[in-house]
Amino acid sequence: MKKNNNNFVYVCVAGDVLHEGHMNILKLASSYGKVTVGLLTDSAIASYKNFPHLSYKQRYAVIKNIKYVHKVIKQETLDYSVNLNLLKPKYVVHGDDWKSGVQKKTRQNVIRVLKKWSGKLIEPAYTKNISSSKIKKKINNSEGILFWITGISGSGKSTFAKKIINNVKTNFGPSIVLHGDDFRKTFELNGYSRKDRLKIGKNYISFIKLIIKQRINVVFAVVGLFDELRALNKKIFKNYVEIYIQSDLKKIIKLGRKKTYKNNSTNIVGIDIKPQFPKKPDIIVKNNLNNNVDILVRQLNAKIVNHLH
Repeated sequence: MKKNNNNFVYVCVAGDVLHEGHMNILKLASSYGKVTVGLLTDSAIASYKNFPHLSYKQRYAVIKNIKYVHKVIKQETLDYSVNLNLLKPKYVVHGDDWKSGVQKKTRQNVIRVLKKWSGKLIEPAYTKNISSSKIKKKINNSEGILFWITGISGSGKSTFAKKIINNVKTNFGPSIVLHGDDFRKTFELNGYSRKDRLKIGKNYISFIKLIIKQRINVVFAVVGLFDELRALNKKIFKNYVEIYIQSDLKKIIKLGRKKTYKNNSTNIVGIDIKPQFPKKPDIIVKNNLNNNVDILVRQLNAKIVNHLH
């Protein structure tokens, strides 16, 4: 249908964990006219779900920058009535999943209020197999999530860590990026033998545990190619995502992008120390060093969300 910018369209959103279904709804709504999003307050979300990971202010900053959205206002309760009577939108758009369950009465009330000015409720088919609740169900809310990004030196671990952090913050709350090299510099950790690397790796894990216990997510980029470290992670962390950046060592050396391979260094994982590559990582990113990194990052972001629902 041809978009009519004189039409006002209303969509209610929690926006704590955004996914494909939200984008489908907002895109469709924008085809009917100017979209106003009623963003549920923290207390409104807590009235029918757990308290949100992201504050109203954080969620507002995300929603207002979605291209399909014209305006964002507060919706203080699950009841749409106040905002609908204020705006008198021609259309309200919501997935058809609310015909039963906790929001059934809310839907009936929306239909009743819209009749006052001959407004219409648009109910597209619910996006199957994905929801904010399913995403959160796999996450233990008592602590943060550890995203352990591992691979040989030069595979792009740090680049991926930096580029996914905003998506992790948006979907899963307060998050930070840490790098194994930064730990070494900060705490003057200089050993590189297999024994040293294992000991230092366990120190990394102990430190990260302190942060994770504060319900802060950690995106950690590290070589860490030892079965013992990964087994320890799985034992310690309730929320653990193992991401393996798969790259060809010979190609990395040939491209000359990493000083590690230029300086005749010793104790290099992959040359002097046999790496123990992950056998069953949660996510694999195949970085052949020719692909557009931003494309790989978008794919990785999608894989993370899919893995955690």
